[in-house]
Amino acid sequence: MHDDRATLQRVEILAQAMHHVGRQLPKGSAPLCSFLGARGERHRNGLLIIGRATNEWDPVWTVEEAVDLERARAIAKTAYRADSPCPLDWITYMWRKLPGQRYATSSSSFWRAVKRMLENVDADATLDPKWSGRLAWTNLYKIAPASGGNPDKRLQQLQRTHCEQILIEEVEAFSPSRVLFMTGLDWAKPFLAPLQIEFAATGKGHAQAVGKLPTGARVVVATHPQGKRTGEWLPEVAEAL
Repeated sequence: MHDDRATLQRVEILAQAMHHVGRQLPKGSAPLCSFLGARGERHRNGLLIIGRATNEWDPVWTVEEAVDLERARAIAKTAYRADSPCPLDWITYMWRKLPGQRYATSSSSFWRAVKRMLENVDADATLDPKWSGRLAWTNLYKIAPASGGNPDKRLQQLQRTHCEQILIEEVEAFSPSRVLFMTGLDWAKPFLAPLQIEFAATGKGHAQAVGKLPTGARVVVATHPQGKRTGEWLPEVAEAL
């Protein structure tokens, strides 16, 4: 893990969130997983993608472990992926399904839409075989069921305050020029005021809201692309971004 102060601060907030969740949920609850956002090695203040929550991520932990704050801190440190020069290179590495691999990122409507949005704002990404290195990516919620799926309302509520703090820290650290919430306005809404986003328009179609950060970075809140008509979602969001 990179030992810069900003990263360590995000790790500590995540550990506190895990500890709080561990104290509130009953013993024997299903295992959970934790996540922290990352910036590709060639991001250069470009596009930040924000999703809803991670899906089947490492590390996996139990509420019994997280009750111990020091144990929660040790687990949280492993949530920041810095085990390669680019923490997002797995996206392009897994674009095509490899032998023994049960998942390809190209099968995800989310990642296909991310690729198209990146190409829309960064023309060089079109010819870059490692295009994910040009991204920054995070999720609203940092704790989710280890078995997959989004956190339920209870788990969202338990971690929201900490997740708001982490997202503020991530936006400051990644310093994007464009931010795309691929979450739907209903999911994003609790996080918008803490980021001090000034909305200039209510949005149009799948681009539900358009505004800017205090830094001037453009912000678009879009519907989640899953189940949407690509021919409608892509041009509407691209135009707003």
